[in-house]
Amino acid sequence: MNLQAGKFLKNGEYRIEKVLGQGGFGITYLGEQVYLGRRVAIKEFFMDGFCNRDATTSHVSVPTESGKSTVERFRRKFIREAQNIARLKHVGIIPVIDVFEDNGTAYYVMEFLEGGSLNDKLKNGAISESHAVKYTKQVAAALDYVHRMNMLHLDIKPGNILLDGDDNAVIIDFGLAKQYDDAGHQVSTTPVGISHGYAPIEQYRPGGVEKFSPATDIYSLGATLYKLVTGTTPPDVSYIMSGGMKDLPDNLSLSVRSAITGAMQPAMESRPQSVKEFLALLDGTYHPVANESKDAGADATLQQELAQEAPKKGFSKAAKYAIIAVAVVLAVSITCVMIFIGAGNGNDDDCVYDELVEIAELETPATEEAALPDSADDKEHEKLLAEQKRTDSIAAAQRYADSIAVVEKERENERIAKEKAAKKEQERRMKEADGYYSKGNDAYRSNDYANAVMWYRKAAELGHYGACNELGIFYEYGLNGEKNMSAAFQWYKKSADGGNYYGQYNLGRCYQNGTGVAQNHAQAIKLYKKSSKQGCTMADYNLGVCYTNGFGVEVDHATAAKYYLKAAKDGVADAQNNLGYYYQHGIGVEKNIEEAVKWYNMAIAQGHKMAAANLKTIQKQ
Repeated sequence: MNLQAGKFLKNGEYRIEKVLGQGGFGITYLGEQVYLGRRVAIKEFFMDGFCNRDATTSHVSVPTESGKSTVERFRRKFIREAQNIARLKHVGIIPVIDVFEDNGTAYYVMEFLEGGSLNDKLKNGAISESHAVKYTKQVAAALDYVHRMNMLHLDIKPGNILLDGDDNAVIIDFGLAKQYDDAGHQVSTTPVGISHGYAPIEQYRPGGVEKFSPATDIYSLGATLYKLVTGTTPPDVSYIMSGGMKDLPDNLSLSVRSAITGAMQPAMESRPQSVKEFLALLDGTYHPVANESKDAGADATLQQELAQEAPKKGFSKAAKYAIIAVAVVLAVSITCVMIFIGAGNGNDDDCVYDELVEIAELETPATEEAALPDSADDKEHEKLLAEQKRTDSIAAAQRYADSIAVVEKERENERIAKEKAAKKEQERRMKEADGYYSKGNDAYRSNDYANAVMWYRKAAELGHYGACNELGIFYEYGLNGEKNMSAAFQWYKKSADGGNYYGQYNLGRCYQNGTGVAQNHAQAIKLYKKSSKQGCTMADYNLGVCYTNGFGVEVDHATAAKYYLKAAKDGVADAQNNLGYYYQHGIGVEKNIEEAVKWYNMAIAQGHKMAAANLKTIQKQ
């Protein structure tokens, strides 16, 4: 049973609007942070099958004694999940706003992203390669930051990637994340999770991923890219181990195909070992220096020796290797079948917690050498050959690593130099723009509107968003002799898009009144709230008016009173009058004649005639 719409949490700070999603361990709601007037996502800890909710009080309880310890253990893990996210500060990771307890359970509050998840993007099938690469790179950047914090996410998949209002990918759900120490050993205990098609083989082992390796998340990232470009669930790792990777669409670029197949290698050491290596594959810039001629020659020599070797007792050497390979594949396949039987039904977004499931360890037979005897000379030859190949590989890897390090350093220095130059140029432009803006203000104060417009235009061309707002005012009121609401709207929009809160407020007025643009109260509310957050008192007043009259929102006098109070405290006479009226009649606040008189008098001091008339009605009573 979920919380009902309209239910308040944390002494009225948050209000529930509707359920966004529900799983075995919790419920996620769309809510409102009342005092700030912004939408948020609220995650509630509620274990299905263990917890009950009182229909009257919304209080959550555990009816059985045996279930209490289990619920408490996972409630602590729920809070740790919030703490894990809260300490991560990255544009690609959902920020936690608040963590609190209420109704006998725990909650944490996150920003609400209106773009939906990547799963929503895939409802009609695969998306374009360019969009898939864009989202993958954004997730990769966030994962690189997580890995630098000695943490693994362990549940990367399209359903755990949301899109913000600018269509940028943001990672959510750190419920399975693990923290590791500098030596790579896990220091946090979380449920072991398996998302079918996205989890590498190491996540199926008892205890999950005990040693830190970015390669684990990289497998899931490659699987996510697979889903984005194919529209189908990635093959389970058991399928890849026994039958190889499924064919990818022919229309994909070579770099995307390489990134997917490289990331989804069953063996951890065969995958890219860092996000940088994965991105190099994705960009087509990963070119390892391999001693291919020597390796090929060594392999050919070995094959020739095997072919020429006379039959001995038992199997030939080639047959022995074939038998070993088949045995290993069968052992792994059987183990994987056991794993998947215990894991779940294979749904794309299922994440099975195997704290309640025993999973078999992968084992390699210890009797392999005894079953397949060989001569001492052959063994020595193979040992020397293997050592030579290993030495060559290490040398090649080191040469490649050294060359990459040099290139990366050069690129980093070039990037830093470009950033410094760009910052210096931006500072120069802003200093010049500020000078023009100041001249525009001086001309305005002297009623020299022609020159004021000229200087404001110069400042606006350099990206001064305050100047854009001033030009909007000139066109709205015809101060330069030309009243043009369409032009005013365009200048206000430039100012608002640049983050200027006066521009946001004025653009909101355009939408509210339908001047220069079609009337749109919902858009006006959105702009007023942005402006209000930056401290625009007139935006607070207009929000109060919208909530009083139901413009773009449901009528909510309590919220209206809060916005009137903010504006009234900052000296807005209309807000003082409206707040006085609310106190006089007990609308949205408790009736209080003394408060009403106080606010009316403050408005009257500013010459507000309606406040004077309202005060007289009190005095007549």
